[in-house]
Amino acid sequence: MFFNPNQTVEISSRHLPHWQQKGVTYFVTFRLNDSVPQSTLRDWKIARDQFLLSHESPLNAKDSREFHKRFTHKMEEWLDNGMGSCLLSNRKISSELATIFKHFNKERYELGEWVIMPNHVHLIVTPYRGHNVPEILHSWKSFSAKRINKLLNRSGKLWQEESFDQIIRSPSHLYRIKNYIKRNPENAGIEVYHASWI
Repeated sequence: MFFNPNQTVEISSRHLPHWQQKGVTYFVTFRLNDSVPQSTLRDWKIARDQFLLSHESPLNAKDSREFHKRFTHKMEEWLDNGMGSCLLSNRKISSELATIFKHFNKERYELGEWVIMPNHVHLIVTPYRGHNVPEILHSWKSFSAKRINKLLNRSGKLWQEESFDQIIRSPSHLYRIKNYIKRNPENAGIEVYHASWI
């Protein structure tokens, strides 16, 4: 269930590096398309790309920690500031999204802790054999975009194309991620309506 350095890792990259390994658990974050201002996002992307160009790929453990500290955590901080339309704060919308997450739970994947924040989602997921994180995320985002756009009588892009995903490395790492997810609403100063512990 945790990262195994002795097993094959598939690494793909669009704007972010994505590691895949069979039988492991992931911490995933995805966000609404308007959750970070374009000018802020542009500067963040330039700094991130410079970091990736100046470090050997795939990132070693030390560089990976530095990457997440400088870029993943900074993005999470911005998301918690509640920028953008924050459509997911609408109970009807977050309820629809929660239903979509649960639909194939125990069939295609196992959900761990998860929370729907106003402009983003955090969750822990373990894909079952024959399924993978990119496929699961595509299914969630594609289906939910159609449903939510219909409910709100809107059109256009709902989700930011790329997501953050990280393989859970150890029991202590899993414990820290679970606590982060559970404390995220309180730390951001918001009330949540849909989470794994509600």
